[in-house]
Amino acid sequence: MKLQDEILKIADLSAQNINMIQELNNVSHTIEEFEKLHPEYMNAVLEAKMKLTLQQLKQNRANLNDLGTEIDKSILRTFLKNDPQNAYRSVEASRMIATAETDKKIRLLFPANAYEKSAKVIWHPKGYIRPTQDQNGIIINYYPDWKFSVFEADPVTGKVPDGTVPEVIDCVDFIDIVNLANERLSYEPLTVGKRNLLPSRTNIKPKGISL
Repeated sequence: MKLQDEILKIADLSAQNINMIQELNNVSHTIEEFEKLHPEYMNAVLEAKMKLTLQQLKQNRANLNDLGTEIDKSILRTFLKNDPQNAYRSVEASRMIATAETDKKIRLLFPANAYEKSAKVIWHPKGYIRPTQDQNGIIINYYPDWKFSVFEADPVTGKVPDGTVPEVIDCVDFIDIVNLANERLSYEPLTVGKRNLLPSRTNIKPKGISL
């Protein structure tokens, strides 16, 4: 019951967050429509104030979207906290992020956008990665209690500078990085919907892939 109550509270916060985003969208639309339909009321001062207001509304929507992402992560962490630790989960990604391999690990290079100076690199156990049926993607398996070392790397070569100290993240942030990479690479997962979180399985270690 405690878990159920906790999830319901987070879900209610998520619903309120979505409503606030919609309200901001409505206000923005109203301002834009007024400016378009009533040019006779417009002057330099009013136009400047409207422009500033629209910019503020845009930033507020971005902040609420970020909050929504954190709420989603909180819900997922709550589920995983009560998930059997011997059950692994899976997430699907574009095969393009698998850029190198050793005998034991595969390098996952998560692309940077135009505003980022570096990409992110994670070396994942080779035995926990397998190709999708169409060979265009990979299935990355992991356990809920795993931690991942994320290195800042050259966005082209994937090379990690000597002495780089990795950031350690949990599986929820790892999923977020994978989903963001899929968006940037325009990759649509085959296995599941938008969140791309496959069902748990137990005690299975799939074979690695050859690049």
